[in-house]
Amino acid sequence: MMPEEVGKEEELARGIFKDKAGKKIVIKASHFYPNPANSEEVSVTRLSFSQLEFCKKQFRNMAQPEEGRFFGLIARLTSNFIFSIGLSCDISPNAINPYHTNILLGLCKVGKGTPYPPEMRDLIDKVAQKAEPCYEE
Repeated sequence: MMPEEVGKEEELARGIFKDKAGKKIVIKASHFYPNPANSEEVSVTRLSFSQLEFCKKQFRNMAQPEEGRFFGLIARLTSNFIFSIGLSCDISPNAINPYHTNILLGLCKVGKGTPYPPEMRDLIDKVAQKAEPCYEE
């Protein structure tokens, strides 16, 4: 049974998308910025419970090739790291993804085109640097 809170030793998966099929992709901070820009949440999946095959299917379904959005890779993070830098997680299952969770940046919400404050960019940079690819399309 899946706990109702993210534990300290869970693996989390973030789908990383690219703009061209076949293009090699490198994990960078921009892959962890909230979307939409006025959100404070970074969407992830509880890999410890969902398994890699489920994540692959989910992220492939989220791709929009006709709009230049191709599934690139799955980046893996540990919840322990997320908690260690002062961030938290909010479980938010939905009909499509019962393992859906948000990393809560909790610093601020900005409007589209407004730069994130330095402390938020620093946290996002740390997350991106710690993320490891665990599957590449």
